[in-house]
Amino acid sequence: MPEEAKVSKAQQKAVNKYVKNNYDRINVTFPKGQKELIKAHAQKHNESVNIQSLQIYWCKYSKNVNKLLV
Repeated sequence: MPEEAKVSKAQQKAVNKYVKNNYDRINVTFPKGQKELIKAHAQKHNESVNIQSLQIYWCKYSKNVNKLLV
């Protein structure tokens, strides 16, 4: 088995700096138990949990609640 390539601390620092300067990060918090519901729904529709979370957010804030988890 080949050894895993090791990433140097300098490489890791450079990547983290690039991500910080070029991407926005959003942390989402849902009530306990909602994660499994979202995960199950995402799997059913062959989507990621992130996509489902974004859809929930956009539906709530765009007043299209009826389209939530369709």
